Amino acid sequence: MAQYEKWNEHCKDCGGFETSQGECPKCEGLGTLIPGKGEKPRVKIPLNFFSDDIKRESDVQIKKGLRNLRKRILEHYNKIEHPEQFPEWKDIPPHIQQSIIESWKREISTFEGNVKKSEAELEERNNRDKH
Repeated sequence: MAQYEKWNEHCKDCGGFETSQGECPKCEGLGTLIPGKGEKPRVKIPLNFFSDDIKRESDVQIKKGLRNLRKRILEHYNKIEHPEQFPEWKDIPPHIQQSIIESWKREISTFEGNVKKSEAELEERNNRDKH
């Protein structure tokens, strides 16, 4: 079971693996894993990351966020279609593989919800500007 601990402590943001320094090289900071004292690593996330207050963001910021969300959605679909891209994938038990795939699907759903919110905010702004 110990050989799977590395996977169980993967980055929750991108699915990347924790390095020996406790960081996820794919996220470069956003998904940095911080080892706790006697507990599993936690993900370091900026305080405003989950903020629903997009009304304070500019149109440019919202559009950039939309591009990033769409990119992440495509990356997750690619992970689901080609999980063998992870060198350790074949060594992971099938029930854990399925859990990981389900996690990616949930993240896609979350990203798609955020895309809808952002698009709705931009649409609302466009309608306000026309009146």
